[in-house]
Parts: sequence; structure tokens; C-alpha cells
Amino acid sequence: MSFTTITKISGRKDLPLATILLILTTLSIFIIWQLDDNSALSEILSDYQSSGLHEYEKRQYEAYLEKYMTVPSAALSKLDDTTQWEQFVRIQSDTTFQFWLWNGNFDGAQNQDHLQWKEKHSQLIKRFSDVTYIEYGLVAGKMNGVSLFGHMFLHAGIIHLLSNLFVLGLLGLMVERLLGRVLFLGIYLTSGLVAAILALSINPAGLLHMVGAGGAISGVLGMATVILGRRKIALFELFGINANQLALPLFVILPFWIAIELIQLALYSESQIQYLTHIGCFLITATVTLLLKHTQWVFGIELSDEAEGASDVTPRLASAKDLCQSENHKEALRLLRRLYREATSNSEFLSLYYQCSRALPESEDFHRAARAIFSLDDRDSKSVDLIRATYIDYVRLAQPGPRFTENILYRLAELFVDRKWCDEVDGIMSLMHKKRAACLFASNLPYRYAKLLDEQGRTVDGTEYLKSIV
Repeated sequence: MSFTTITKISGRKDLPLATILLILTTLSIFIIWQLDDNSALSEILSDYQSSGLHEYEKRQYEAYLEKYMTVPSAALSKLDDTTQWEQFVRIQSDTTFQFWLWNGNFDGAQNQDHLQWKEKHSQLIKRFSDVTYIEYGLVAGKMNGVSLFGHMFLHAGIIHLLSNLFVLGLLGLMVERLLGRVLFLGIYLTSGLVAAILALSINPAGLLHMVGAGGAISGVLGMATVILGRRKIALFELFGINANQLALPLFVILPFWIAIELIQLALYSESQIQYLTHIGCFLITATVTLLLKHTQWVFGIELSDEAEGASDVTPRLASAKDLCQSENHKEALRLLRRLYREATSNSEFLSLYYQCSRALPESEDFHRAARAIFSLDDRDSKSVDLIRATYIDYVRLAQPGPRFTENILYRLAELFVDRKWCDEVDGIMSLMHKKRAACLFASNLPYRYAKLLDEQGRTVDGTEYLKSIV
């Protein structure tokens, strides 16, 4: 598998829709479910202190540690060194202690103070558990699909949210259109999962909930930085300014990312967000990408430089044609790849791209050029003849074999049936039948094919085909 990234992209059709979807989803979750999280937690912590629960539980926890810990003084010292919030989380998360205390094992009696504690404690824990990022945040001992993926859509506060969305928006604007929406989204979600696993591995006994998109963003940033390096990436055309005038190298995001990480670390010193994992996730994805890029196991990358972003493709197309005619196919293909996004609907370009790649029928260029020709929307005689000629040639030459999607097969079958090209349509309909293509059962294409066969004096063949579909 390989893919080619192109840096010249502009126009509304190339909006980073995956990035927009991620931003809107995260923002909506915060507004609908998380807007009151911090005020709710502050109120819970204040009530925990004023109700006497903190004093009572801390006293009992110290008694528990003295009785059961091998080195109680060290445990007590560690408890005293933490903040009130961390003490609250630690005490509530120690299930053995909670069971011990709930059953009155500290003194063997259900005295009045203990009964009052039970009532207050139950009410407080219910309120605590109802807070969104406590319920769905990632914490050791609570690993499920919801928290493993859901934590990256939750945030600890408005500054945490906006800073992450700022970096995500900038990153998506520069990267998504180069990697493709599906790959960008896949890397984002996978990076968030890697960050979660890394956080739990680094601190398996952690009690504080991990939330935030930082891990997912760090992973995408690490991968994209290695892929794109110092190359400049054209942004959108804004307010009449040409996109190439706004071109920036990806690594300009790094200072923003580092600064935001430091700011958040200062604001959220209790480590609700695992900042160390962000750095780790960045390094892991960057390293893996570097290895894959070096060995070319996955990536066959051709990136155009800023100077090659000229809006007129004609001179570059002529240069590629000259290179192809001189049989310098590799250099011609290198140039044609850079033109692909700009000229993908240009039949002249696609014809040249296909003819040049015929010398390498096993290459991704050959398959990509053929698929682009088959996907042409134009139905003028020149485009239709190009599609037919390409189909015949592609089926004969493709190595290790042709790559057809169901959608392309359906488009070709419709075209060939309309043109009554039985030799070509026979092969396509047979292939669709072998693949059990869904479009055979959801359209009238089989009946149109049977009608064509009947017109050609092959009524029995048409009838048998329909029987096989039914």
C-alpha cells in the first residue's frame, strides 16, 4: 500500500471536514454535558470539607494505614503532601479502605458518627460520579471502550478545551487534505488510544482521571511532522489572498503546541491531563513514521515544494509529456503525481498519466490513473472512448491484477450497457456476479443486461444470468 500527498490544495471542496467534525463534536460535548463540570466539582469539594467528611475520612484513613500498611509513616507522608483534591480522589479510590470503613471495621461498632458519614458519603459520591469527565474519563482500573476513546472528547476546563481545539484546527487545516480525511481521522483516533494505553502504562496506579484531545493531537502532529518535514503547505485562499502566499511549514505548530502544553501544566497542576503521555505519543508516532518512511513499507511519498504550486498546469503537463516521450517514466510520473489533485478531472492529463504509468503496470500510479479515468463524469465521445480503451488495456496489463471497486464496476457496466458494448460488459457483469456486488440486487442493471443480450440473440444467456442473481 502506498499513497501520495500533494501540497497544492485550495477551494471549498477541500474543506477539512474530518477536522471540522472533530471540533464540532468536542465543542458540543463540552457545551451540552461538561459546561458545569468544574463548578460541580468545586461545590462537591467545598461540601466535602465543610460537612466534616474530609476530616473524618482522613482520620480513619490514617488509622487504616497505621494498621495495615507495612511502612505507614511513608504512606501518611505521601498523603499529607498531596492537595485536598488528590486526597479526596485517593481516599475515594481506595476500594479496600472504603469497604473496611463502610463495614465499621475501624472500631467494630456502628456509632452515630459513622452512620452520619454513610449517609453524607453516599450522597456526595453520587454527585461526584455524575460529573461527566469523572464518569467517562480514563482512570486506572476503569478501562472500557467508552473511556478509552471517549476521554479524548472531554476536557478539564474552557482553557484546556479552547487551546486543544486551536491546535487541532490549525493542524487539520494543514494536514488533513494531504493525508486524506479517512487516514487523518484514523490516525487521530489511534493516537488517542495509544496515548491512553501509554498513560496507564506509565502510571498504572494513577487515581486522577485523564481527559483531553492532547494525546490524539500529539500523535497526528508527530506523524505529520516526519512526513512533511520543512515543506511549506498552502492554506486556504482567504480574503482574496492566494493560498500559496499563506504557505507555512508544519513545524511552526510545534512552538504553539509546546507553549500550550506548558500553560496547561501550570493551570492543571493536579495532572488531570497526562502531559508526559503527549510527549511520549508524539515521539512514538514520529519514530514509527520515520521507520515506515525509511523502509517504504507503507509510505511512498511525493511532496511538491512551494515553488511548484503554480496555478497553471499546462506548462508542467507539457514537461511531463516530453519526459514520457523520452521514456523517462519515473521522472514524468513524479511530476504527474504533483498535478494529480489539480487535474484529476482533466481527460488529457489522465490519459497522459495512464500512458506514462503503463511502463510500470504493477505501480500504484497505474491503478490510480485507471481508476480516475473510470470515474470521469463526462460522457462526450472523447471521454467515453478513453474509458473504453483504458478498460480493455487495464484488464490486460494490470499487475498482479485489476483493482475494481463496486462503484467503478457499476459505472462501467452502466456505460457499456448504454453503448451496447457486449464484449466489455460481459466481463464486468461476470466479475460483479463473482463479487456478489450489492448494486446487482439494488438496481435494474441485471435486467438491462439481460435485455441487451436478448437484442443480441443471446436470450438464454440473459435468462440464465437473471436466474443466477435471483
